[in-house]
Amino acid sequence: MPRFLTNLTPNQRRHRAIGAALLGVLLLAGFFARVPLAGVGARQLLELLGADEIRLTVTHASPWRVELHDVEFRVRTQAYAAGGVAFERAHWWTPSLGTVRITEARVTVNIDGSDKNPWEWGSYRPGGTRVQPLNLPLAEIFADGQLLVQAGGLPDKPIVVHLSGQRTNPKLWSAQFRAGGDGVKAAGEVTVAPATNAVGFTLAEFSLDVAAWHEFLQRLVLLPGGSARLAGQVTGRGEGRIAGKQLVVGGTLQLRDGRYQNGTRPVAAEGVEFDLELVESDKFRTKPGILRVGELRTGRLTVRDIAAEFQLETAGRIGVSPAVVAALGGRGSVEPFKYSFDQRGELDVTVLVERLGIAEVLALAPGVTARATGRVDGRLPLRIDEGGVRLGAGWLTLTPGIPAELTFTSSGLLTKGKATDTPGYAVLKRVEAGMLPLKLVELRLDLHPPEAQRACSAILHAVGEPVGAEAVPVAFDFNVYGPVEKLVDVGIDSRGR
Repeated sequence: MPRFLTNLTPNQRRHRAIGAALLGVLLLAGFFARVPLAGVGARQLLELLGADEIRLTVTHASPWRVELHDVEFRVRTQAYAAGGVAFERAHWWTPSLGTVRITEARVTVNIDGSDKNPWEWGSYRPGGTRVQPLNLPLAEIFADGQLLVQAGGLPDKPIVVHLSGQRTNPKLWSAQFRAGGDGVKAAGEVTVAPATNAVGFTLAEFSLDVAAWHEFLQRLVLLPGGSARLAGQVTGRGEGRIAGKQLVVGGTLQLRDGRYQNGTRPVAAEGVEFDLELVESDKFRTKPGILRVGELRTGRLTVRDIAAEFQLETAGRIGVSPAVVAALGGRGSVEPFKYSFDQRGELDVTVLVERLGIAEVLALAPGVTARATGRVDGRLPLRIDEGGVRLGAGWLTLTPGIPAELTFTSSGLLTKGKATDTPGYAVLKRVEAGMLPLKLVELRLDLHPPEAQRACSAILHAVGEPVGAEAVPVAFDFNVYGPVEKLVDVGIDSRGR
């Protein structure tokens, strides 16, 4: 008999033996129950974070280490998964989860067709579990995985993410992250205050190859004129914080070597660039910046040196101040306008033009055989959508103080229906045959005039005097029937009307 039992009464020895047996049973039961208990603990931990629809498998459980495989759960509407999660507790007797290592993590982000508005944090569906403050007894956390970006009808875009975090003091967590994928790279730091769930972040590096992501970008922002191929390099830095459902962001964003090619029409732009500074707020807005376009080509028309002041007024709306362009030997300016991303690619703008060369304007209309010199001013309302460009009720007229001449090259334009003995008939014949230029006194082109017949899309009115002949005033009006847009080859209209 062991010595520590020799001095006990039989009653005491019996009680000690029963106690030892019960302790043995409890230890044995704990040994065999450690895996189920670890699973229960893991589920309770995830529920504390606001998770539901939890699935996981416990593959190892001991006081020093717990391993989970095939972990899946949701927080509100967002799904999360991981191939493995391990809790390493070197000091297992302390009240800490120790070091957490997450491998093969997978987070799917669907940028269209989801039940979330990516621009509005408050639109996330409430989950079934109330989210508690993230005050977990961890020492370190390491995670490796993929952020899988999805959009309907497009191949998934994986972004590899590496994260390492540690508790810097009892009230603050700090984590560094790196992310990279096809045409995208980012790095920065995230801080979390566990007691309040307040999150701060710094984006030290960000770059995006627009060509690799242009299809995804156009799911978020519908461009006027329909789908297009985009290219360029976007870089930026930023910082911000998340408190509750409010995201406050500030930083800078730059585009260089931007390019645009319409998917169905000969419309292209090169040398697109801008610099924007995000105002630190929860509205995702910027200070006014300058958008520059080196060259815009559309059909026979080439526009250069475009400069426009613009800004993000909200996450879903752009405001553009007067845009100045050089074209057709003159200049144009676009009146201020706003474009909301929910306009489905439709845009109405008004262009004011000054001192356009009449010869350059006529060169856009290959069906017009007349030649002209001089310059015109005007106002041209435009509507841009997937069907092309439609001109609104606008006008062009002679620029005051600049001589203008018109030379016809087709017979019958002025004498058709006139008797040969009509006064000035011989002069008119010489004018319409191109033998005598016409010095223009008046010239006005009205586009879609309200008083015109429905089928008439434009009216040209001109008054002039033949050069080098007796003063015979010539006045005429031409009506254009059918779409006037079809007469001008600028490659942006596909209307059959």
